[in-house]
Amino acid sequence: MVVHPTRMLVCVLHDFTVARSANATACYTVHMAYPTAAKRRAVLERLRRICLELPETSERLSHGAPSFFVREKKCFLMVLDDHHGDGIFGIWCAAPPGNQELLVAANPDRFFRPPYVGHRGWLGVRFNDGVEWDELEGIVEDAFATVAPKKLLDR
Repeated sequence: MVVHPTRMLVCVLHDFTVARSANATACYTVHMAYPTAAKRRAVLERLRRICLELPETSERLSHGAPSFFVREKKCFLMVLDDHHGDGIFGIWCAAPPGNQELLVAANPDRFFRPPYVGHRGWLGVRFNDGVEWDELEGIVEDAFATVAPKKLLDR
């Protein structure tokens, strides 16, 4: 499958055996939602306010992406914009044990297991089709609580 920020090449496969060998019989292009630069900036600004309101948090670039840290050390959230051409505008964030599997199973169009950090339980959230701000605030708080020291949480 080839992915582009605004379209996706979808290949129709005969059966599971063909899928395993990746031999496609027909391909077509499907439009994928991708927010404008202005909308992406607005989402980042609002997300930045949410993250930086948490105690002892800071922001800096990590691997080229705006990232949020607890006590300048432990990253709890990254904002990614078409990471390596994956066509996703969204976040990767720390998540409590079991949350990644639960959310991905409940809504795989919105949630995903991100590369590099997914094996540690991190959660990916797509914003291509919009942001559910109430839900996102809870996800951010959970991400922070997952990596923050217990003494900081007890305040």
